[in-house]
Amino acid sequence: MSIDVIVTDCDTKHGFAIARYLRKNGLSVCSQHNNRTNPFYFSILSRIKVVCNFRNSNGKDLFFNYIENTSPKVVIPVSNLAVKVFSDNRERIKKFSKVLLPDEKSLEIAQNKNMTFKFAEKIGIRYPKTIYDAQKIEQTIELLNQFSFPVVLKYVNINEKGVSYCKNIEEVKSILNKYKKNNMTPPIIQEYIAGTGVGFYALYKDGKCITNFMHKRIHEYPVTGGASCFAMSIYNEDLKNAGLKILDALKWNGIAMVEFKLTGSNELYLMEINPKFWGSYELSEKCGLSFANDYFDAAIGKAMTPSKYNLNIGFRWLFSELLYYRDKFFIKNKKYSTDEKPKLNKIYNDFYPDEPLIFILRIIDAIIRIIIKKTNPHSVP
Repeated sequence: MSIDVIVTDCDTKHGFAIARYLRKNGLSVCSQHNNRTNPFYFSILSRIKVVCNFRNSNGKDLFFNYIENTSPKVVIPVSNLAVKVFSDNRERIKKFSKVLLPDEKSLEIAQNKNMTFKFAEKIGIRYPKTIYDAQKIEQTIELLNQFSFPVVLKYVNINEKGVSYCKNIEEVKSILNKYKKNNMTPPIIQEYIAGTGVGFYALYKDGKCITNFMHKRIHEYPVTGGASCFAMSIYNEDLKNAGLKILDALKWNGIAMVEFKLTGSNELYLMEINPKFWGSYELSEKCGLSFANDYFDAAIGKAMTPSKYNLNIGFRWLFSELLYYRDKFFIKNKKYSTDEKPKLNKIYNDFYPDEPLIFILRIIDAIIRIIIKKTNPHSVP
């Protein structure tokens, strides 16, 4: 069977959704999974699958050999890691398939937090007050005297994970010592910006924006700041201009999400640039856009025209919402949760009647998480 497109990371909610909508558009889709134990692997509609893990060399070789043997028209990297792996092997991929990737320098700026915020400063984008070099702990503590707490510690590179919120200097010291003990790159330290998470999402081809979308987070999990579990489509001129300014300056190619915090005084602070598809992808589909289909068309050289989208459309990710309400119950500081009830024209969710097994498996997974109290992985400020 010929394959039109391979979608990576289909063990994530957005990878699964991207593959699902491409199939609905009539394309032959192969789903890449990192393992066989995730609920989405058991999709009854996903008939072509490849299982390999990009975190080890064997998994990478298996995937690239699969591309060479099947020659799909397009490959779509979904996660940050997949984008990096594809970028490192772009010449090998291009012999057998099409893919949209930014150049190596632009990708490095997006994936390295140190470079991201220095780039933002260079082009005049507002971002949180930042300590870049936390290698010398005592010197870092001195600089922290200029900050108010809580502060946020963020990993620098994509191969390191972790965001921590610290209420005082002792907590900062403890985390920095852990980084040092494990020989990890010291994190950047930033002031905590209270506000609403908003995002600018775009598809670019050779430095030009093809289509874009904006959303606002109503609920996040973790509640202190994380992925959307309830979001809505919006239009914000300042957000659009800031997102375009960043991606235009990077001469972007492919998919990107630029995340900001919008404060009560309507100031936008850059949180991160992600060179990948976003976890709340499905909302954009329900608003009348299909970034995945547009990605496919742009990759094969089809002429593209900008698309409009519907505003005030909401989307709930049911299982993440369960965890949000559980954690909200335990967090007494209302600063980190919201009771906002915006007026929405329609609300969708990620229950799929044609995928009953996935729904059952995800319920089991959610119950396990609730029982074992696998709470906020970012810690509670």
